[in-house]
Amino acid sequence: MNNYPTYKQSFYLILHWVLFIVIVSLPFIIFGYKIASGLPLLICYTVPLALTIGRGFHLRQDRSLKFTMHPKVLLLVGPVLIICLEFVIEPFIALLPIDESLVELMKDIKDMPVTFFFLAVVAAPVLEEILFRGIILEGYLKNYKPWTAILVSAFLFGLIHLNLAQGVSAFISGILFGWIYWRTRSILLGILLHFINNVLAFVSSLYTPLEDIDKSSRQLIDNDILYVCLYLISVGICVWLLTLMQKKYFQNPVSPLSAMEESITAPEA
Repeated sequence: MNNYPTYKQSFYLILHWVLFIVIVSLPFIIFGYKIASGLPLLICYTVPLALTIGRGFHLRQDRSLKFTMHPKVLLLVGPVLIICLEFVIEPFIALLPIDESLVELMKDIKDMPVTFFFLAVVAAPVLEEILFRGIILEGYLKNYKPWTAILVSAFLFGLIHLNLAQGVSAFISGILFGWIYWRTRSILLGILLHFINNVLAFVSSLYTPLEDIDKSSRQLIDNDILYVCLYLISVGICVWLLTLMQKKYFQNPVSPLSAMEESITAPEA
């Protein structure tokens, strides 16, 4: 018997998320509220996602989440890694066409910074990591080969961002978060890195003028020598930190049984 969820089951779980979004949004639409603003936006994001998490817990008949303790040094290594990784992949993201929805998103962030702070910086790292790593990837790792499970869950994570630039960035981040989850069987470090990643994106969107949205870091720095030096340093740091984590801290993936002993039971959804 397969553990929940399989690939097919995770697809249906995402469909549940879409259904919950429609149900929660419907009263706001009926009463003429603008969903993409303020409190309605926050509710229409967090409530359906929380309901989807509750549905996932119910279907797998297990409400436990893994909060394995990490060496404290990883709490410093992780944020440095995600900052450097974002700088390394940015030139490739910059080659992608800027979707109109991304421009609208940046306008909304500037118009509603408080709402988007709670949505992107507070709610998203916790709720999305619980769903995509704590539930979906956890089930995949019990059913499929680790790297297949990580790549498919990362693809699904990128897909739900609904625009190419964010989707590719989320896919790459999802691979990193998935690898860390596989090696630790804990969502703690993933939540921290997701938080750092979203803080960077939020601050960048808040303070980047709309006319500069299509400019790369190289154009914004406006000094090729400085940019190349920073880029090579970032690549070196990424390689060094990933190698350090692999050799020193992640030599042996945490087994499901040993991780289960250190799990904390999540409250009823």
